[in-house]
Amino acid sequence: GQYIGYLDNWATKKGYIGRGVGKLLADRAIQILQSWGCDSIRINLAYKTDEKLLDVFSKTGFHPIITVLEKRF
Repeated sequence: GQYIGYLDNWATKKGYIGRGVGKLLADRAIQILQSWGCDSIRINLAYKTDEKLLDVFSKTGFHPIITVLEKRF
């Protein structure tokens, strides 16, 4: 079967944005998930995601694969 690791609900504190802290966290999380035998990793992002953030993930090897729509009541 396929083992998918998920990175979800994490952020960089405002004073540390742009200093590489988020990339260090992502790199370490990727190492851990690979060591657990995950075949792929998915990151769930909010709809209004900053283009700069998408660029950072793209440089780390992540690419969009799905769009999710939701209707709330």
